Amino acid sequence: RELLGWIHGDLWLGNVVVDEAGAPRGLIDWGGMQFAGLPAVDLMHLVLTTRALAAGAELGPTVADALEFPRWSEAEDRLLATCETGGPGIGRSGLVLLAWLHHITSLAPRWRGATGRWLWVARNVDSVLGIR
Repeated sequence: RELLGWIHGDLWLGNVVVDEAGAPRGLIDWGGMQFAGLPAVDLMHLVLTTRALAAGAELGPTVADALEFPRWSEAEDRLLATCETGGPGIGRSGLVLLAWLHHITSLAPRWRGATGRWLWVARNVDSVLGIR
C-alpha cells in the first residue's frame, strides 16, 4: 500500500461539493494541495474538523480531546481504516498530531501581526500543548 500520494491539504466539509441529495461530488480549494503527502493526514483532518464543527468548537480543543480520550465512531473507524495508520509507527495519535500541525502551520502566516492572534493561538495551539 502506498503511503504517499496527492493530498488536498485542507480537507473539511466546507470544501466538499455535494449534490441535491447530499452525495459528495467533488472538492474545491486545492490551494494547499501537495504531491507527496500522507492521505491519512487528510482524512484525519476531515474527521477532526467535522467533530469541531459538530461541537461548535475550535480545532485545538477537539485535537486535545482526541489525544487525551482517543475514541472513534464506527464511521470514523471505517474512513480512517482506508489509509491504515499513515505509516509504520505513526498510529492514530500520530495522525491527530500531524493533521493539527499541518493545519496550524498552514494558517499561522495569516495571523502574523493580526489583531486577535493571541486568542487564536490560545484556542488552537496552547490548548493542544497544554499551556494554560
